[in-house]
Amino acid sequence: MIKRLYIILESTSNKLAYPLLIIVLSLLAFIVSFTISITFNRLIAYENTIEESMIIDLKVSIIAFLVLLIAPLIETFFFQFLILEKASIFSTKLRYWVAAITFSLAHFFSYKQMIFTFIFCIILNEIYLFSKEIRTSPFISAFLVHLGYNMIIFLIFIFGK
Repeated sequence: MIKRLYIILESTSNKLAYPLLIIVLSLLAFIVSFTISITFNRLIAYENTIEESMIIDLKVSIIAFLVLLIAPLIETFFFQFLILEKASIFSTKLRYWVAAITFSLAHFFSYKQMIFTFIFCIILNEIYLFSKEIRTSPFISAFLVHLGYNMIIFLIFIFGK
């Protein structure tokens, strides 16, 4: 479905095509996150009242929405778009490493987390630069990979307990 939507958007010359794709993916991410949270809370919160379960569902949905959509969107914009692409007065190598270091510092929950996010940002930088080289949308490519990674981590966190 997403590939078909992407092909349709690529064939149009409309400047609103990519923001429309982001909005559609945002709504899809929110619906998926809300569905996951409802299912999760129905499985583990069977002793709660309906009202308590709905509050838990809403909290998990908001967290999922932030983790799955807002964080990747803001981080891709800041670390790949602004630092890696728009700070063009510096060399590409310097921008590449500054983006990776600042991304890992922004995720300073532990040293282990910093190492993982540093490596992940290098991967995102490579995806961004490769997508730019082959003339596809680098922002969308990096954003979708980041969203997918966050979704996997979120699901592991929720269902791994």
